[in-house]
Amino acid sequence: MTLFRQLLIFTLVLFLILFTGTWLAKLNSTRSFLNDQLASHAQDTATSLGLSASPHMERNDLPAIETMINAVFDRGYYRMIRLVDIEGEVLIDRTLQVKIEGVPQWFIRTVPLATPQASALVLSGWRQAGHIMVASHPGYAYRTLWETVVRTTAWFAGMALAVLVLGGLGLGLLLKPLRRV
Repeated sequence: MTLFRQLLIFTLVLFLILFTGTWLAKLNSTRSFLNDQLASHAQDTATSLGLSASPHMERNDLPAIETMINAVFDRGYYRMIRLVDIEGEVLIDRTLQVKIEGVPQWFIRTVPLATPQASALVLSGWRQAGHIMVASHPGYAYRTLWETVVRTTAWFAGMALAVLVLGGLGLGLLLKPLRRV
């Protein structure tokens, strides 16, 4: 094998190692960030709905609470919003089947995202009347993660091609005097 090929292969192997490390680091940091965002999203919604529902629980006005839950559920990325009374009886339950479009199933199986569930108390006056549970829908997070992986892979593939072409030309010029000898 010629010195030219050895140097070119060595450069590409180093580039591949760099790509793999960067790709994995980017994937893990993005996944961690999105898991934190899903948890924060669920907790903020649970707290907000818990506070908003409390005055209506005092008056036992379930239709008003259901209207609030429906409005939040229909406009957000939620897998489930559930209002449970203090005895554990489900009063209002809105659930959405997890269906993630635009992301391959093998990716979803390979890179699991936690779908955190959060809860907040609902008060009736000064006593606990129940709690509201919220679980974020992972669809948006998976789509964002998939797009990040595709963009990172495309960027590195383009750079690998540039390294191959420019590196080959550069090595050819550098080794030209050696060939003459």
